[in-house]
Amino acid sequence: MKILNVGGFEEELESTGVVDESGILFTILNVHPVRTTRKSVESVVGDARDMGQLGNKEFDFVFSNSVIEHVGGDDDARRMADEIRRVGKRYYVQTRTGTSRLNLIFWCQCSNSSQFGSERC
Repeated sequence: MKILNVGGFEEELESTGVVDESGILFTILNVHPVRTTRKSVESVVGDARDMGQLGNKEFDFVFSNSVIEHVGGDDDARRMADEIRRVGKRYYVQTRTGTSRLNLIFWCQCSNSSQFGSERC
């Protein structure tokens, strides 16, 4: 299983209890290089709004914790959301309530709609 953490750090993954599980590979995408110490974790430098270095549906699961409200305005947040949907088969994005005009709490993949923010799961 391949998991992408957008805007995170290795320390976040350690609390999951699965960072060293066989068959799970983590990739951390951040604007700055992130130091990793585990074989199952790699770091790539990139922009959440343009993950062109990552393939379509490359990851089984993508998550991001309190990053989308920091990428810029609504158009930038939409670009990040579009990229997460492109590279991930499933995803979870969290933001703090009230810090973004989009006011996303979470969204998850639904079967038919790809319009930003329209899904209810």
